[in-house]
Amino acid sequence: MEQTRSLTRQKWLCPRNFLLLEGAIFAIFLVSDLTGRTLLFSSAAWKFFVIVAAFAYVALDFVFAKGEGKLADRRLFLLLAMAFTLVSDVQLLDLVQNYTFGVVTFFAAQIFHALEIPRGKKRAIVSFSLRFGSTLVTLAVLAIFHQLAPLYIAVAFYGPQLLGNLAEHLWGAFRYSEREERLRSGMLAVAFALFFACDACVGLSYLGVAGAGPLIWIFYAPSQALIAVSCGKWTAD
Repeated sequence: MEQTRSLTRQKWLCPRNFLLLEGAIFAIFLVSDLTGRTLLFSSAAWKFFVIVAAFAYVALDFVFAKGEGKLADRRLFLLLAMAFTLVSDVQLLDLVQNYTFGVVTFFAAQIFHALEIPRGKKRAIVSFSLRFGSTLVTLAVLAIFHQLAPLYIAVAFYGPQLLGNLAEHLWGAFRYSEREERLRSGMLAVAFALFFACDACVGLSYLGVAGAGPLIWIFYAPSQALIAVSCGKWTAD
């Protein structure tokens, strides 16, 4: 029974198969964007399918691997992070367009991503102090310029969490003693760098910079695919 379960998990949760699926969806929405054609579904729908597939992969991996090994808690945090990411994209795509709520749920996702990072108590205190300290500084600057709109406040909380996750994974890619953790942190550093590039394009597009908008999902889709496989079955428990 256990062997059958393992083989089933290997068949359906192979990262290669998932990444091929994500690559196919990526190609479809990219062609749709470049040609302006609707390929069965709208481009926005295909983009949403990228996140649905990522969430489904993480959820299935959590179900099959529940309680197994040292990655169990991190799989739970990853599942919660991807759930909030899914909610965020419902808000930020053309499906609803509630940007402030979308950023708030992205903030929640980044908190769960931060909780995935293995660190001692002292490093955790330093990390979250710097993150929320940066938020307070940003809010102070916004207050000085009378720019305390709800969306800007949400970004002030969200931004430092994203940058904190990127910085900690860059650190981990070189400093963790275990090769497994260095490789995982390296992959996540790439993922969060792409995530940051996506958000930079969102900001540039908001400011009216031509050409920034089409790049958003070119960076965002692969970032979520890499994050989704970060606690996959290929990792050693």
